[in-house]
Amino acid sequence: MPPENDSKKIFLIIARHGNATNLGFSSERPLSETGKNEANILANKIRESEIEVSKIFHSGVLRSTETGAIVSQKLDKPMEVLPKLSESFEQNAAYWLTFIETLDESVLLIGHNPTINFILNLTNPNISFDFFTASAIGLLKDPENLTYKSTWQHRSN
Repeated sequence: MPPENDSKKIFLIIARHGNATNLGFSSERPLSETGKNEANILANKIRESEIEVSKIFHSGVLRSTETGAIVSQKLDKPMEVLPKLSESFEQNAAYWLTFIETLDESVLLIGHNPTINFILNLTNPNISFDFFTASAIGLLKDPENLTYKSTWQHRSN
C-alpha cells in the first residue's frame, strides 16, 4: 500500500544497483540488459509508491551510477555521487548515523551490499530486508525518535 503523499513526511529509499555484466569484480562493470530493465522497473515502482524523492544519491561505481541515471531520468530528479556508499561501512558508521538522523528531505540511496544493509540496520534494527539487484525499501522517518519504519518494498527477484 503506497504511503500518503505528504510533504511534511520524510522518506529514505535504500536501493541496490541493477544487475551488472559478469566481467569479474570491478568498479567499472556496467549494467547488463537485465540490470537496465530492473532499473526502469525500480523507477516505475518508486513513482507508483507516491514517495516524492528530492534527490538521488549513488556511489559513483559504474553500475550504481547507471542505475541512478535511469531512475533520475524517469523521475526527473537530480542525482549526485556520494562516495561513502561504496566505502567501508566501519569507517563511516558515524557519518551514516548522522545522515539518517538529520535527513530533512526524501532521498534515494543507490549502493552496494553490505553497506546498504548496514544503513538499513541503523534506521531500525528490527527491519530485515534482502537486497537483490535493483531491490529497494522505502522508510518513513519518525521525527520523535529519529527511527524509521518500512512503508514500501520492491524486490526485483
